[in-house]
Amino acid sequence: AALSLTSNGVGPEGMAGLSALLARCSALVHLDMSWNMLGQQGAALLAAVLPRCLSLQRLDLHRTMLGDAGAARLADAVAECPTLTHLDVRDSSVGDAGAERLAQACNARRGVLFSDLRA
Repeated sequence: AALSLTSNGVGPEGMAGLSALLARCSALVHLDMSWNMLGQQGAALLAAVLPRCLSLQRLDLHRTMLGDAGAARLADAVAECPTLTHLDVRDSSVGDAGAERLAQACNARRGVLFSDLRA
């Protein structure tokens, strides 16, 4: 199953409601939250629920204003997502510190994980 909420105006408040739903979506394979203003708070909410998305393979967070703090929260969650193979955080205000945390998480994770960090 795939869920695309691209450009739907989802911010931290919307992510709070969505995270409860995501925790129960065991068949979710692809989540696209691109072009939403999740920010650090939304990233933290998403990171908290990601380990319960047991089938998630692809996570698109292009242009979601994560910042370094949001990237760090996602990096912590990546280790708990055994099926995740694709992570896209392009143009999400991730600087060197956030990119380093994501790179470390990707390198520590078994299996193939593509992390797109282009600015």
